Amino acid sequence: MIWRTALHYARFGLFLSLASSQFSEEQKEEILELHNLYRSQVYPEAADMLHMVVWAKTNTVGCAAHFCKTVQSMDYTNVMMLVCNYYPPGNVEGHQPYKAGVPCSKCPKEATECIANNCAPFDGTFSPEDFGPDTSPTDTPWTKAAGSVGFTKPSVATLLLAGLTAALLL
Repeated sequence: MIWRTALHYARFGLFLSLASSQFSEEQKEEILELHNLYRSQVYPEAADMLHMVVWAKTNTVGCAAHFCKTVQSMDYTNVMMLVCNYYPPGNVEGHQPYKAGVPCSKCPKEATECIANNCAPFDGTFSPEDFGPDTSPTDTPWTKAAGSVGFTKPSVATLLLAGLTAALLL
């Protein structure tokens, strides 16, 4: 089973993230209210989506966007739908998304390389240089957020921004 997520009004959300400083406080408040309204209607909830993105064994994500003038059985018009599939699925109740520690120190045996601080199976497709220098066992500001313990997958914001940018280009 592949987990699915959807963000309603994705194009609007991208615009907000790129240009929010151009809005008045009143406009920002109105946008935030709309965002919260639409987010409350998305399943799974945002926290569940975060778990899917950061789950250590999840190694593939594919996203697609589609503009809908109307959405049947819902009172929505001019909606940009963004749907992402994560594989293998994660978010297993009672389990942690990853083990904290030194990057690449607990890779499974099929992961023969450490690329950009992530365990990766060698398939000859990419070279480590394609991803920049490997900083293991230390973290860089790019990979370590304040209070983190060495987890280095891209942030949710980075992944969503990439997906939303792709949606705008369609």
